[in-house]
Amino acid sequence: MYRDAAELLELLHTKDEEYWIAEGEKMALDLFHRAAERVPAYKDFLQKSGVRHEKIQSVGDFKGHVPVIDKEAYIAQYSFDELRWHMEDAMSGVVYSSSGTTGEPTFWLRNSYHDREAGILHGVLLQSFFRIDKYKTLFIDCFAMGIHVAGFITATAINQVARESKNVFLATPGSKKEDIVATVARVGYFFEQIVMIGYPPLIKDVVADVAASGFEWRRVKAGFLLAAQGFSEKWRRQLIALARGDEDTPVINIYGSADAGAMAFETQFSIGVRRALETGQMSHDFGLPHAGKAVPFLFQYIPEMKYFESADNELIVTADNGIPLIRYNIHDLGGVARHGELAGYGREPSGSFKLPFVFVYGRSNYSVVFYGANVYPEHLLAAIEHDLLADRVSGRFFMEIGEGEDGKQKFHMHIELKKGHSITGELESEIARAVTDVLCKVNREFLVVFREMGNEDNVIIHLHEEGSEEFQSKKMKYRLIKRG
Repeated sequence: MYRDAAELLELLHTKDEEYWIAEGEKMALDLFHRAAERVPAYKDFLQKSGVRHEKIQSVGDFKGHVPVIDKEAYIAQYSFDELRWHMEDAMSGVVYSSSGTTGEPTFWLRNSYHDREAGILHGVLLQSFFRIDKYKTLFIDCFAMGIHVAGFITATAINQVARESKNVFLATPGSKKEDIVATVARVGYFFEQIVMIGYPPLIKDVVADVAASGFEWRRVKAGFLLAAQGFSEKWRRQLIALARGDEDTPVINIYGSADAGAMAFETQFSIGVRRALETGQMSHDFGLPHAGKAVPFLFQYIPEMKYFESADNELIVTADNGIPLIRYNIHDLGGVARHGELAGYGREPSGSFKLPFVFVYGRSNYSVVFYGANVYPEHLLAAIEHDLLADRVSGRFFMEIGEGEDGKQKFHMHIELKKGHSITGELESEIARAVTDVLCKVNREFLVVFREMGNEDNVIIHLHEEGSEEFQSKKMKYRLIKRG
């Protein structure tokens, strides 16, 4: 492990991509052998799979002969105790739960080693994108606290950075809006910079609520560190405008999961590439079926911390955690791209990290099938960011498939309105037209189905006023798909 964020930053600014790929391969091989010897569940899994870890000596062996695991085939088959490290110097740790958005929550484990790693990574992000060496900064952790991991881990990591920086201050109001607004209103002006951390839809709501309370965003420098959901470049611009920012306002999204922690992150370069792709200035065939014209979310990653592969258009990660993951299928649609592949997309900012990219379209098991068309939440995100909708909807939605009295399949989309907007038939019709127009543009399968249906009766929009029970959840994330 690195001594601190400064040491890692030095390497990020001086080493090329080949160095990082090689370091990632060494990490993955070493982790595999250690887990094969010291994790009872993984030892048993390899034995049942007919794999002897002593014979895996190269990256080619690793990719060619080490079986891929996932939550269902591996994690769910063993007890919590069998899945963790078993060794004399095994450290105690923090038990936490995934959000359970795709089913029953799963319990995971982190220890002080992994928390230290998260602190170093956050130190890199805070220094690189929020210039904590220059600005007296209040970080406001708006992730839900409790058994779910994001709030606690974020607070732990930033506390670690704060111990090494005189400019870092932390508030942990959690996801309760009134507590977040009160925090900014009461102490915000004492800082040069306020960085809001949390789930994108919540953060956008809160920024508007803070402004409505009388706080003048223009008097501070605003920044945003987000996770748990992707968003478009239009959404990024809308957030910056709400905070009275400018083109230099940092809005950085982290790609993470309860399974593997923070895995990758946006950079100025990845954002620039995505903007070029979204505006059509550049094109790139990422070769993923069902993606239509959708632009993937783009992140860069440090292979020595998280080693990525792709198989059958899904992302595979190898990561050292309290429950180590070896070639673990996250079931996110996407893949990896070399830095060199995307280096020609626009102007690369000076000092950019020469790190590989991971591109993500969304969860492979996070879709509904409508007359054979796979519809992903990311497609609907693009729809609700339509110019007509942006000032009327909160950004929260979920979708479901049902059957009407005529026996035909119906695609239902539930959307929460912003405060002050009432439900009317006219508004429902306007939003329905905007949503179907965008879906037809970004999802080729949906376009074919929609044309064949010949009318809009099978696509039904349900509007909900702000605060509707349909969108109430104590979890960090609300559901995006309703089953049954």
